[in-house]
Amino acid sequence: MEKVRIPGTSLEASRVVMGGGPLIDEKDPAHSFLLLDTYVSCGGNFLDTANIYGKWLPEAQNSSERNIGAWLKSRRNRDSVIIGTKGAHPKLSSMETPRMSEHDVRHDLEESMGTLGLDTIDLYWLHRDDRERPVEEILYMLEKFVEEGHIRHYGCSNWRADRIREAMRVSVENGWQGFCANQMQWSPASLNRENVGDKTTADMDDDMFALHAETGLAAIPYSSQANGLFEKWARNPDAGCPKELAEQYGNAENEMKFKQMLHESHETGRTLTQLTLSWLLSQPFPTFPIIGSRTVEQVRASMAV
Repeated sequence: MEKVRIPGTSLEASRVVMGGGPLIDEKDPAHSFLLLDTYVSCGGNFLDTANIYGKWLPEAQNSSERNIGAWLKSRRNRDSVIIGTKGAHPKLSSMETPRMSEHDVRHDLEESMGTLGLDTIDLYWLHRDDRERPVEEILYMLEKFVEEGHIRHYGCSNWRADRIREAMRVSVENGWQGFCANQMQWSPASLNRENVGDKTTADMDDDMFALHAETGLAAIPYSSQANGLFEKWARNPDAGCPKELAEQYGNAENEMKFKQMLHESHETGRTLTQLTLSWLLSQPFPTFPIIGSRTVEQVRASMAV
């Protein structure tokens, strides 16, 4: 697995990132350990999780971070793995209410550090934005966390292009390191944005793509395989878009893309998973797609890109 430095950082990261969303089962940590061991054995070194992952369960714990922290302690491999986690997610009961005060973000950061068992987070992400709060105030807070030694670098997730541009301008004016990367929902599949329930998320639209192309800002897309859309479609191509994904991805453009990718797969012998990730990796700016693999087989298939 190729490793590339994330621009503006000292982080040499594998091009495919292991997502922490599937690593939330504290009742069966052995399975999470197996997924992580498989990912590392395939050459991966970049883990992405979030303080909110697992808090929708009855136990309401940041269980993804807990499992990753236990794995790091067990494997004693902290120095060979890049850890990224996210804070500032709204409460699940009030998604439209931002949590971007220093008190809220510091709470998330300190809880993440505690459960991960880390003194320093390699890459800390703001999981959402608060458009009512000045960008300069937000970046000043993050710079303070860097000075305190709690984080090395920071990025944004689900921010809009105009706010990212403003953040880049403010960072230059103040001599701050600024955002080193951006997380958005992005895959080769065209998203039916009007059917996305969580309106606080952001996908790769034309304005955001132009921003990345102009600046070289690293993109680290989540839902990079559209929840396995094309692989699931291929199992029963005559049935159309898989029922559980039809609302978000059922459209004529994706039907055409599926047929094209299926043809390319037959012609080249490459799997749909490989073609999907290769499409993201071939963009004109650095990309590090996040995979949401739930089985060892899925991890290996994604890492074979």
